[in-house]
Amino acid sequence: MKIQNVKQSVSCKICGSKSNVAFYAQILHQFNEPFYKCEHCGFLGCDEVYWLPLAYQSAINIADTGIVARNFYLYKIVSCVAALLFGMGDKGDILTGGGG
Repeated sequence: MKIQNVKQSVSCKICGSKSNVAFYAQILHQFNEPFYKCEHCGFLGCDEVYWLPLAYQSAINIADTGIVARNFYLYKIVSCVAALLFGMGDKGDILTGGGG
């Protein structure tokens, strides 16, 4: 698994405040990507998405009828993670930048 040079903190893409490493996630079964959480606004995201072109190399097939069901399933997982790890139960909205 590839690990990029990890920065311990980055500037928040929303408010510009300091964001620290919150956890690492495996992306595309190839990259161990750090995710950062903003100290001020709580925004959670990765620093650079250098792996995004690789993610879209093969287009989603029009015949993939399960994509909506998978997105609803993954939404529930993201909501649970946000509530359990970051206390975002009913206190805030969740905005994802993912596609699909």
